[in-house]
Amino acid sequence: MKNLSIYILFLGFILTSCGNDFYLRNQANLLILQERAELKAALSFNSSQVAYSPIKHLGLKSDFAYMDFSESNTRGRLYLGTLGVGTYFSKPVKPLFPTKRKLFSNPQLCSIGIEFYACASLGNYKFNIDKTRSVFFSGFSPGSGLGIFESKIFKPHLSSQVYWQSRSFTVNFGLRTGLIYYYEGFAFGDFSEFRLNQARDLIENTPFYLVEYDLQIAKGNNRIQSFIGVSWGSSFGPLINGNGSVTFGLKMNIPTMIDSIKNNKFKKRSRM
Repeated sequence: MKNLSIYILFLGFILTSCGNDFYLRNQANLLILQERAELKAALSFNSSQVAYSPIKHLGLKSDFAYMDFSESNTRGRLYLGTLGVGTYFSKPVKPLFPTKRKLFSNPQLCSIGIEFYACASLGNYKFNIDKTRSVFFSGFSPGSGLGIFESKIFKPHLSSQVYWQSRSFTVNFGLRTGLIYYYEGFAFGDFSEFRLNQARDLIENTPFYLVEYDLQIAKGNNRIQSFIGVSWGSSFGPLINGNGSVTFGLKMNIPTMIDSIKNNKFKKRSRM
């Protein structure tokens, strides 16, 4: 377990610290909805997510992400909130590797499904660089050793996922496609010629087209699961290099957890 934790942290460092200076990838909301009144939540070291189904086949999702990377003398931070509304469909299936005969007669123990959501994200991105030597603009003299780029972000996109889940194991694959707008952006201080051109391109030629992918694996029960997820993608313009990210945390089925706590308290009282 210790070796696995070290590997996850190392992989996360590699994926979150490489790539583009002006955008960081966050993982999509891959919480699964299958029935009316379901309420689920996910918590990780860089995001919080909620999903709720007011009526069958209608889902509402929201999440807030905080992404950060540091590399050499540069640092980027992204704050992004997302709201989505969409539909979901699921179907019971037989388990892939049944260990007991009764699993064959209980296909509801496993399921496959697909979801489609229309989403909108709002946020802010800030990029800092210091101790550089190069050009300057916005009234700052060269040699000050500090460059700052900051912009608000609007990201309308379509989000979808397919998944397979059993009573203790879940695999999700998600696809997001849409536009990203940079507005009310500014930059000042010392930048390299390459980064300066990138910043100007972002502000002057927005929006840009994005395609992002998400893969998540979770292990647990119908109340709580631990998960690890990877996000990566491709984009155009000054975002063409892109980057990836790794996250891990917990997913919770809120009503099921509450029922479980109530039942445990009732059992204790009955024994007394």
